[in-house]
Amino acid sequence: MKKGKYVLVTAARNEAAYIEKTIQSILGQTVIPEKWVIVSDGSTDATDDVVEAYARENPSLECVRVNREGRDRNFAAKVHAINRGYEKVKGVEFDYIGILDADVTLPDDYYEKIISEFQKDNRLGVAGGLIYEPVGGQFRGRQFNRLTSVSGSIQFFRRECYDAIGGLVPAVHGGEDTIASIAARMNGWKVETYPHLIVHHHKPMSGVKSMARSYYRLGMMDYSMGFHPVAEVAKCMYRLAGESLWGTLIQLCGFFAACLSAEERPVSDEFVRYVRKEHAERVKSFLRLGAVRNRSN
Repeated sequence: MKKGKYVLVTAARNEAAYIEKTIQSILGQTVIPEKWVIVSDGSTDATDDVVEAYARENPSLECVRVNREGRDRNFAAKVHAINRGYEKVKGVEFDYIGILDADVTLPDDYYEKIISEFQKDNRLGVAGGLIYEPVGGQFRGRQFNRLTSVSGSIQFFRRECYDAIGGLVPAVHGGEDTIASIAARMNGWKVETYPHLIVHHHKPMSGVKSMARSYYRLGMMDYSMGFHPVAEVAKCMYRLAGESLWGTLIQLCGFFAACLSAEERPVSDEFVRYVRKEHAERVKSFLRLGAVRNRSN
């Protein structure tokens, strides 16, 4: 099977404590990228020094510094940095593009296996593994892992798909990875998460305040993507079995606060209609499954 060519883009801000592990993880891949651009987005620690030291020994690696005054302290900043990196790889010949966070490590054959999945299915547009994070001294599956979307930490696109959806959408509350997955499906591409491909995310979220902010942001993020209020309530109720009650309530607070503010969404009306259609289909499937189970009992 022909090995596909790929490039990587990383947005990094003050990742000196983790980025060396990430770099070593990629340089040790069985199939290495044609080009890897790491955009240091206003880093004030030693991130730039670490990346540039490796770039001097590895011509395929490039460090791009972005020193913006008054850098936006929201999730859209990451996308702006990634878009800056994408401009740097456009002139390179490649079949796939990967978005990679600066605090993750992957199995040595990760990209070889991902590319093989793309080569099996011409309609596969977005793929990735599952994120595991340190909990109690060992890595465990991240709470927010979803098989219907690929984590933005490791999203891997067929180039045609990435260009068809217009790349990543800057979203103040985050969710650019979910938006990309939904946009890919809108354009007829498949989105697949492979649970057997495990990626380690090394920077844990810590503290009750951080968790509370994350849940609140998730609610605002769902609003920004066009979730219907009924769908958001149903989603939160469904998750109650595996997540905390307080977290679910905080997420709902974030969602309805965004509803009341009626803030502008970063996605089109067509996107919102598609999201709500997907949700309606899932509800119908769930109800049909429930009816079948009731008849069998």
